Amino acid sequence: MFQVTRLFVAARLATAHQQYLRAATLFGVADQMHSHIQYVIAGPMRTLADVALAMVRAALDPAVFDEAFVAGRQMRLEEAFASIRK
Repeated sequence: MFQVTRLFVAARLATAHQQYLRAATLFGVADQMHSHIQYVIAGPMRTLADVALAMVRAALDPAVFDEAFVAGRQMRLEEAFASIRK
């Protein structure tokens, strides 16, 4: 569960830094992990993640967003965390 939360936080930070493509990829990874372990974020974290995701969707062309999100869903967790540390 903690790893999924970390992914959502990283995606939100990328959004705040206007790194929308990176954020879309991280949201894709978080979504994949979220589905895999059936963990649902709630409370303030859910609201913050939803707002950031909406910002990323609005900032990117839909096809670009979809491509990055799908790439994230296909990324291994280790790859995702390695990309966060860069």
